Amino acid sequence: MRDTLFIHLGASLPDGTVEWMRVSDGAGVAAVEQGTLEDAGRQCAGCRIVVLVPGEDVTLARASIPARNRQRVLAALPYVLEDRLISDVETLHFAPGMRETGGALCAAVVERTRMDHWIERLRAAAVVPDMLVPDTLTLPFEAGAWTVLDKGEISLVRTAAQGGFALDSANFALLLPLSVEETGDQRPERVVLYDDAHKLAVEFPRDSGVHVEWRAVSGSRLALMVQNFSEQAAINLLQGDYSRREQLGRVWRPWIPAALLLAVLLLVNAGMTITDYIALSRENAALESDIQAIYLDAFPESRRVVNPRAQMEQGLAVLRGGGGSDGGFLTLMNDAAGPLRQVENLILQRVSYHDGKLDIALVIGDLQALDRLKQQLIEQAGMAVDIQSASALNDRVEARLQLVKRAS
Repeated sequence: MRDTLFIHLGASLPDGTVEWMRVSDGAGVAAVEQGTLEDAGRQCAGCRIVVLVPGEDVTLARASIPARNRQRVLAALPYVLEDRLISDVETLHFAPGMRETGGALCAAVVERTRMDHWIERLRAAAVVPDMLVPDTLTLPFEAGAWTVLDKGEISLVRTAAQGGFALDSANFALLLPLSVEETGDQRPERVVLYDDAHKLAVEFPRDSGVHVEWRAVSGSRLALMVQNFSEQAAINLLQGDYSRREQLGRVWRPWIPAALLLAVLLLVNAGMTITDYIALSRENAALESDIQAIYLDAFPESRRVVNPRAQMEQGLAVLRGGGGSDGGFLTLMNDAAGPLRQVENLILQRVSYHDGKLDIALVIGDLQALDRLKQQLIEQAGMAVDIQSASALNDRVEARLQLVKRAS
């Protein structure tokens, strides 16, 4: 179980100095330390933090509110207590407590400016409290008795599990009997004074039935408060607008518009990316279709198109002479072009290429001219020439030759 760090902001110490006490579950009495709030903040790691604030700054009251719904209670509480408070309810923070046996709801009321001051001071010291409790509710409590603790100029009085008030110590002897008298039949049987110096002298009429007891404070006042602290009897001021959730909301709320704008920009960017992807995919499919059409137009003998680009490159390599034979189409045509140009009135009818062989169909003047062409192809172009056919056509000769590059 985590240790609990108690920090007392209401100690009667020089400005900027606080007391704190780190308590381990089941451990003995810990030492009370003093220092700056920043010093206390360095002890917060791994601890549950309970901050005790000055009870004189917090009004403890009772309200009759039948509603049990928490939101309705928070909404009604300011207006039920409005007539008993000096300040405008809009400037006050209300924290509901527990219900007493008779149904009355206990509550703590504090100025919002005071709450803001405490929270800003704690935040500056890197202290994030789990509870913010008026120190009045940490005094010892006994049924049928009021407990008083001298804090110097102010004295705290605890009258019930979640009830109490603060008195000016200088006028304590006058004010406390008046406060007891106002309770009527519910007056306490005893008043227990925790006052080592017996400074808080007070007397009650004998017929009042109120007895006064003095008790010594063993150790510091904070040790006494921690020893008598009960989470069930404490009213945590960190409720409503000052709850942990609301505090986190205040930190994040200014960033919500920026986060929403960023989300919109990301959505727009994602939409544009998807749109561009779809458009490019369609364009790519169209280009692939065009490439296949061009390939089939250039190589009509192809029956299967798997990778038109690679197949076209392979086909062009064959045409350029890269097909693995002794000579490619372009090589054979280039070599045969010279002798063919030397023949007058030669008409090329058809040229085809297959497996390294160039087939030429032509019309030539006569058989002697055909024989000379064959010799020129053999001698000048270094080709093997096979006359596949030769036939008379009117006064000329129609022939078909097959040319192959001779091996070196």
